[in-house]
Amino acid sequence: MKAYGIGYSNKGSYKIVAACGRKEHPTKRLWTIHDFASNVWKDLELDSGNIKEGKTHTLHTTSGVSLNGDLYWITFIGKIDPVYSVIEFHSSSETFFIFCDLPCGTTNCYKDALVLKIFEGDRFSLLKQCHTTKKIEVWVSKNKIDNNLDSEDVEWMKFMEVSSPNLPDLVYPRYSQPSYFIEDKRLVVCTCDHTGRAWIYVFGENKLISKTQIDYVVDLWPSHYTFIPSLVPVPRGQREELAELQV
Repeated sequence: MKAYGIGYSNKGSYKIVAACGRKEHPTKRLWTIHDFASNVWKDLELDSGNIKEGKTHTLHTTSGVSLNGDLYWITFIGKIDPVYSVIEFHSSSETFFIFCDLPCGTTNCYKDALVLKIFEGDRFSLLKQCHTTKKIEVWVSKNKIDNNLDSEDVEWMKFMEVSSPNLPDLVYPRYSQPSYFIEDKRLVVCTCDHTGRAWIYVFGENKLISKTQIDYVVDLWPSHYTFIPSLVPVPRGQREELAELQV
């Protein structure tokens, strides 16, 4: 079983979303939700082909983002010229649905970096690096993302593009996606090189501004995430359960 994220309902109840695969049904996952308020595990058997128009959606990465209590992941349809979308898990109704399409539409190589993050606390940002050309593109959603927003209302804007020579690869043999954040028109990226050593890259003004190796404080192939503090309080009982899970 693998945990895919933590969300919360409109009643303030925190929920862990996890899943495990099924050998007999490769397109199906057994999704499991743990509600901290009731201390109950609930299984939701979801056929990914039922999400949209009978087509099979595959998670691009298991690393999602949480916004306003709901969870979001990048998925794609098809192996040749795949079409990419954002899928949402609505914590209050405990349902999955397609939230919006990505601005890059398709990507020609599964080795491309493609990462969804939160921008300025209430919007999406999307980083893409083409594996072939190394060009980096960053989009941000124009409007605030909320639970009542329709997919047609999600409008993307190109925020940054870096296409200077000799840019580093942001995805290497293990295909772990980079983590990043945007600050003062600078793109700060953490990723690993082909040997597993971790680096911090800072991009801006269409060039690589600086790079810092940090392997002296971490092991090879470390997990890395960006963190944005949440102002949503965790009730005492739920805090105790979260602490037990971290032990």
